[in-house]
Amino acid sequence: MVAKDPSVIPVDTLSETGIIGLDDPILVTGSTGFIGSCVMENLLERGFRNVRCLVRPSGNVTHLEALRSEKGARLDLIRGNLLSR
Repeated sequence: MVAKDPSVIPVDTLSETGIIGLDDPILVTGSTGFIGSCVMENLLERGFRNVRCLVRPSGNVTHLEALRSEKGARLDLIRGNLLSR
């Protein structure tokens, strides 16, 4: 049996502990990618409703737009790039 780290707060209790509210803004980078889209779905399923999504200028946002209408959430799609030059 692995001992749990007492400093790690389970994700499903974040809004209950006051660390972040369900209406607080959250920024997800790479939200059109495989992991980012899973993170987006997970956040929305847990009740978070104010999510900002950074997507590449060439990114396909069809899935995010479907999530927005399906879940009734506020998803701000921000086109940008985090590459440093």
